[in-house]
Parts: sequence; structure tokens; C-alpha cells
Amino acid sequence: MNENQLDLSLFHDFPPQLSEHTVPKLRMTDHGELVMNPAMKKCVGTRRDFLGKLSQDGTMLLLLEAENGNVHFTEKTCIAKHRSLQAELVRLGFSLPVNYRIEYREEQHAWLGICEELVLPSPTLKPTKTRRRRHT
Repeated sequence: MNENQLDLSLFHDFPPQLSEHTVPKLRMTDHGELVMNPAMKKCVGTRRDFLGKLSQDGTMLLLLEAENGNVHFTEKTCIAKHRSLQAELVRLGFSLPVNYRIEYREEQHAWLGICEELVLPSPTLKPTKTRRRRHT
């Protein structure tokens, strides 16, 4: 290929940059607060009442649209005090804070959160010494 000729078909766009402002998330803090990030606030609009459900292992949570739910976020800060959820996550072995990436499920009219801490770091492997053979 000539230095002056550049074939753009050999390139593709970078993937979009994900940030707190584009990916909806919920965080359970060690103070017992369930906090919406800015992207989640934008997605739910003015809705502040939900029926919250947690999977048996704590790796997923659901927020179902409900008038008289068990989770109520404040109007301005979008924080819900929920010490029983905090205690349940600690009982299940989670270290707080716990972050859930949220996506809307149209069929169930629900927000599904998947714990971001599911990806565990790989165990550290100790290097082993190998003996070199001498060729004679």
C-alpha cells in the first residue's frame, strides 16, 4: 500500500463511550441507600414508586412499576432508604457498595438490574520455575 493512499474500509468506528450519564445504574451503599445515577433518573422520568424484588442469590434485582410499592425514591435526589435490602445483600456475602447495571424490560414493565461485580478477578498464579535441559 502506498503511503499516500489510505483505505478507510479497513477501519471501523470506536465503540461508544459508556459513562455514568449514558448507562442506567443503581447503587446500594453501605449506608442503606439505593441511589439512581443520572442516566437512571432520566430513564424513569418522574416515576418514584416501585415494587422491588431481589433474586435469591442477590445478583439481580427488579423494579416493577407500582403505585404502592416497597421502594420509594425521593423526588429531588432519587435516593431510597432501604436498610433491609442492605442487610440482605450483606447476608448473601456482597461487599458494599453494590452496583447494578439497569435495563428496561418492556414485556414486564420492569427495570432489571444485573450486579456488575459478577465478573470475578482471575486467581493469581505463581510462576513456576522450569529447568532447562542442556543439549549436548
